[in-house]
Amino acid sequence: MNQYVFVQSEAFESIEVLDLDPHVTPATLFDRCLSLVGHDTAYGLYLEDRDDVEGLDALAEIAAGMRLHLHRRRHLSVTVCYAGHQIQRDFRPGTTIRRVKRWAARLLSISVSDAAELMLQVEGSDQRPDEDIHIGTLTQDCGLKFDLVPSPRINGAQPDEAVLRRHLSEGRFIAGCQRRWTYHTLEWPHLFVSITARDGRRVGLKIDCSGYPNQPPTAVPWDQARRQPLSQNAWPKGGRVSLVFNPRWQSGTALYLPCDRTAIAGHGNWLHEHPSLIWDPKRGITQYLEAVHEVLQSHELIDEAA
Repeated sequence: MNQYVFVQSEAFESIEVLDLDPHVTPATLFDRCLSLVGHDTAYGLYLEDRDDVEGLDALAEIAAGMRLHLHRRRHLSVTVCYAGHQIQRDFRPGTTIRRVKRWAARLLSISVSDAAELMLQVEGSDQRPDEDIHIGTLTQDCGLKFDLVPSPRINGAQPDEAVLRRHLSEGRFIAGCQRRWTYHTLEWPHLFVSITARDGRRVGLKIDCSGYPNQPPTAVPWDQARRQPLSQNAWPKGGRVSLVFNPRWQSGTALYLPCDRTAIAGHGNWLHEHPSLIWDPKRGITQYLEAVHEVLQSHELIDEAA
């Protein structure tokens, strides 16, 4: 059985997933990773949260689920500011936000309970990276600067957001990022993704996840480049596809799917007609994305170029 390895990089919009032979060697893995950046030998490959110089070469075997990082710099200078204090040290680009935060909290003598209410924010922006993000994805330069700020997830009492973020870090979602969808960002309560259609186009979605996971999500087609609803003449079309992506239904504010919060209202018959598509909180957001992806693989889909 093949195994997945997850790769982050400054060069990627989202996590890349490699499907590997279980007996792959470190040299072959390195070559596969370099192929993601056009075999640019300026890139080095780093293990997540490891500082050792040997890195991949020191491994006896490649473990399933291993998390790696491709970057053109061996070290990044990281500065963290908090309450008038400023600390700095170098990290490998494969270092997670989680590890940087733990280091900062320890050095700044922040208690565990207080640290739980704080998160790192990129200085001069409102960007607050998830804790499993590698710092190398945030810059092509040699340094990063963060402010340690109060977490809205704690003071805002939004456990639904915390559950969604956990689901976004799980293997099923990340594996889907390989070919089926692209994760852009989470701006609570909205998740922004693009689903890959049969003809190769990427159909953007803005997904409202309020009440997650007990309440089903609901989505609207989205123009990620312009940060606005997708023009209705650009919606996917053709047979069943047009039933799900129907701009005339609910004024184009939702998808006509049994797992959609808006669509399920008034469709009690779907409970026995489409049981596999009824929202299941245990399957979570991946269920919704899989349902949309399946629709966009239909041979009834009219090619975008047609």
